[in-house]
Amino acid sequence: MWQRIKPYIFVLPAFLVASTLILGGLIEGVLGSLGVSYLQDSEAISFRFYRELLHSKDFWKSSFLTLKISIISTVIAAILGLIIIFILFLMRIKKKNHATGLWRIFQIPMLFSYLIGAYAIFLLLSQSGWISSICYRLGIIKSMNAFPILVNDERSIGIITAYVWKTTPFMVLMLYPVLLKVENNWWYVASTLGANRFNFFKEVVLPMLKSPLTSAAFIVFSFSFSAFEVPYLLGVSYPKALGVYSYEMYVNGNFSNRPLALATNIIIFLFIIFIAILYYFLRNKEENNFKM
Repeated sequence: MWQRIKPYIFVLPAFLVASTLILGGLIEGVLGSLGVSYLQDSEAISFRFYRELLHSKDFWKSSFLTLKISIISTVIAAILGLIIIFILFLMRIKKKNHATGLWRIFQIPMLFSYLIGAYAIFLLLSQSGWISSICYRLGIIKSMNAFPILVNDERSIGIITAYVWKTTPFMVLMLYPVLLKVENNWWYVASTLGANRFNFFKEVVLPMLKSPLTSAAFIVFSFSFSAFEVPYLLGVSYPKALGVYSYEMYVNGNFSNRPLALATNIIIFLFIIFIAILYYFLRNKEENNFKM
């Protein structure tokens, strides 16, 4: 009996601390968004801050911008992740040892934080950055100001690039263990039946990758939807991503704006919970249909 509960006893202190901090912060955020605060005379619980947000054009513009960034970056990262997995698959069935080395290279972006990644993208893609300087020295552009605006731009190219650079290796990390389950014997049997490598990957490997790919895409989407650092460094002043919108209301405004900032965070949280529930039910429905 002791051996069975021993691991749970060991992690119990860390679990209690983490859950207390998370639940405490969530409860305080919910109460603050409803107008209850210990920093000033609290009003009666009211949803007026949520109504004010839902009637705000700035909030909806920030929401659509954040949704656009999250969807585009997630789709691009998923496509690139699949392409990389296909390359690793080709190298693996050819029994090339370079597949392991190539896999290690894709892990490098995960060693750096999003803040460092955003700063690196700024150094690379800004009009005074490295790529602009190289193009100017090679005579591709007449002046560095002629380089297209790719960071702090209205199309959010810099933000999307930073997210793709950081999240594509995560996609590969989630998919690569599935690739290791594919036996070479399966390919030999399929090749004797006339299948080429692409058809084998499409018909055999890709269905195995579907579940981890959707899970990874959900994680990437949820993070990019609620993130703050990358849009803060690489975004424009208006409209802002929701994370930046909430942060600036909380820090730069007066105390009367803080419930609005907390309400924005709660809306972000509820939206992600809604997406998670939707993903859960769709996945269960698909699994039940597969069993039938």
